[in-house]
This record gives sequence, C-alpha cells and structure tokens, in this order.
Amino acid sequence: MQKIKKLVMVFCLFLGLFLIAACQKTDSSYEQAMEKAKQAIIEKKFEQAEGFVELALENKKEDKLAKSYQTQLQFYQEALKLKKDKKEKEAKEKFLSVTKVKDGSNKLVEYAEKEVKLISEPVNKSKNKIPEKKETKKEALWNENKSKELSSFMSSWGESMGQKYKSYTAQESVDFYGLQLPKDIFDDKVKMAVNEQPVSVSWSDDGNGNAEYNLVEVYSDAESQPYLGKHLYFFTFKDGQPIVLITEQNQGNEKNYLHFKETASADLKNGFMAILEGKEASTPEKQTSHFDGETTTALNAIKGTYFENGEGNAVFSIDDEFYHDLVNNKDYPLSSIGKDEQGVYNIAWDIEQFEQIYGARSAGPGPQPFMYRLVSDTNGVVLEDLTGKTYTQK
Repeated sequence: MQKIKKLVMVFCLFLGLFLIAACQKTDSSYEQAMEKAKQAIIEKKFEQAEGFVELALENKKEDKLAKSYQTQLQFYQEALKLKKDKKEKEAKEKFLSVTKVKDGSNKLVEYAEKEVKLISEPVNKSKNKIPEKKETKKEALWNENKSKELSSFMSSWGESMGQKYKSYTAQESVDFYGLQLPKDIFDDKVKMAVNEQPVSVSWSDDGNGNAEYNLVEVYSDAESQPYLGKHLYFFTFKDGQPIVLITEQNQGNEKNYLHFKETASADLKNGFMAILEGKEASTPEKQTSHFDGETTTALNAIKGTYFENGEGNAVFSIDDEFYHDLVNNKDYPLSSIGKDEQGVYNIAWDIEQFEQIYGARSAGPGPQPFMYRLVSDTNGVVLEDLTGKTYTQK
C-alpha cells in the first residue's frame, strides 16, 4: 500500500512539472507570435501578420490583445480591397472600424487614419481631365552643418544647466527609464503624445516629411543624471515650424503614451531658431539663482525628489526653476519660497508663466501655493502637507 502511495506521489510530481513546462512553452510561443505580428504590421505584410496572430491565439485562445489585432487586421484588409474596387464610402467605414477597436495596434490605427484622410480629401477635377501635380522638392530645413552647430550649442547649454547632453539617432537610441528612444516610438511599442494628444512622428534628415512632427535631433542627459532627474529633448519641425519638445516621464500609463510638451526654456528655443536662421547661437552663461536671498536659502534646503512615506513612486520634485508634480506631469515655475516660524514652507509659483506653458486659464480659479511643514532634516528632509501626509526626500 505504501509503495502505491509513493508511485502516485511521483506520478503527480511529474505531471505538475509537465504542466508547468507546457505553460511556459505556451507563453513563450504566444509572445514570439505577437512580436512577429507587430513587425509584419510595421512592414505592411498584413496577411503574414494575420497568420502570426492566429498562431498566438492557438496558444492563448481567449487573449484580448490578440483578438483585437485579429479584428483590426480583418477590417483593414477588407478596407484595402474596397478601396481597390473604388468603393470609397464603404472603404472609409471599414478603415474607421479599425480605429474603433479597443486595445489593439496603434500602428494599424495610424495607417487607417491616414487612409481615411486620403479618402476624405477632395479631388481637383476639371471637365476634361485631372490636372497633373507638379512635384516640387521642398527646401531642406535641416542639414549636417546645422546638426554640428546644435551639438556645440547643446554642450555649452548643458554645461550652463549643470547637465551633460549626448545626441542620439533613429539607429542609436537612449535608454530612458527602460524605453529605447526614439526606436520604441518608431516600433509602436509606445505612443508619442504632445499636450496629452497622440501624434505621429518620423525621423527626417532635412526636417521635411508627412508626419505631424518630423524629428531631426534627439538629445538627453540620461547617462549622466541621477534617477528621476533625466531629460529628453526632441528637436522637431511641425508644418515647417521648429518646435523643441521635452519629456521627463519616468513611468508608464494605461494608454501607453509617452507624454511630451514644448520646452519652457527660452535659451533652448532661441538657440534652435538662431541655428535655423544661419545665425550664431549665443552660448548661455552659467545659470545663477534669480531669487532673493531668503528664497535661495529655502530652496537649497528642500531641493530634491520626494516619495510619499519614503516608498513607491516619486510624488513631486523641486529644482532651481520648477516644482514638478510627477503624478499629474505638470511643472510649476517657482516665483518665491518662504519659511515661517512654525517651519512651514510656502512655495509660490508664477501663474502667468504657467499659463504660457499650458494655455489660458489652465491655472484655474484662485490658484494656491504649495505648503509643507518641515518634519525633519536630520537624515534627509521630511515634509508634511496640509492633509498630514509625509514625503521623504531621496
């Protein structure tokens, strides 16, 4: 009897190991199939992509992501056939169906939106024939010489900010909080958003292109700055106009967006514009504090990044220029900082400058300063807000 029990136990053990190995193999096969499907979509090999998605579903039959991809691919290919048959109205509806599928491929949505736009554009027809379009080569907005001038400017500008910047390209990406940028944007692993709206972006050697933002240069101090202190700048052209975008995002979100906004640095914007106009970009002087003595003293005492109860994700940070709300991804330009007799820091911010960054009335009615009571500064600064929550500087 004892021997039979042992045999049963051994059999159960081997069965468990077999099931674990099978699950691991299933997960691996699913992930490989989905990665190949994404790559096929980027290469616009849609039938091949559909085959890979079907393979993924064989491993995970109820997987929502794979099902969304499958639905999108079916709609998209049907739309292409309708377009080929010159059934533009039906094709447009199918392309729109692609964009309405939740949690699917952002790249297919991008393709479908472009197709809808093309169908919606009026065709210039005459009574006899469609006039031929004369292709005119756009004047280059960017070139190698300007790239070298920007490199020199970024070196001196970074030095003035106490930062060290390195340039990156479409082939050589920067590791920015785990993302490989700009590669992961081009590979559709993360969606670029500007002012919280998703946008299209593509690399451009001369500043021209069909994307909303044509990216010519990438600079970051990620290799030299401490965690939560990194900056990433995209030098772009939008409708032929130069725009410098910045992100400091250090964690993901439900929409899988990487949020950018236009830089608030006048030196950076003016330097980029000067280079475009063929002028010499003035080297900024090393930054010194523009605050009075009281504010400078208070600022130096509490600068840093703060975590609620000293754990989890960072909640806010304070540097020489801004109070950074890291939860809502907002930057508040500092105007003054005072400390009263009860040890409460009153952090006031420049409402006018804030609205220049985020738009009119973005500060809301009756904006208030940030107020924190100093709890301790013995082993790192600990601040307490008006609700009693404590934040530890790291």
